[in-house]
Amino acid sequence: MQHAERLCDRLLLLAKGAKKFEGTQDEARATLPARLDVVARQSPGGLEGVERATAKGEVGDGWTAWDVALAPGRDPADLLQHCTTAGIPLRRFEQHRPGLHDVFLHIVGQAEPRA
Repeated sequence: MQHAERLCDRLLLLAKGAKKFEGTQDEARATLPARLDVVARQSPGGLEGVERATAKGEVGDGWTAWDVALAPGRDPADLLQHCTTAGIPLRRFEQHRPGLHDVFLHIVGQAEPRA
């Protein structure tokens, strides 16, 4: 998958002889919900578009690191706007870029064990 990330503009993913996906790397990555690393003074979990916000731990002076998963199709920029509107101060707002291995598992699924 590392070679495909460097060399390919378009992808075709097959499973059991059937086409599961065809398109660009960005289109493939967009099939996964966005995940973010956020450092904030309060949980972003109640904001619109947030599917899950898990505290990873305190980072000092009342700041907490959060692993945030957005609902499918939601844009991280919308969450940033909601944080600003709700008055939630942020120290970090970083989006995870999924690798093609994660995309492949999401689209095609895990391999079935051989008998």
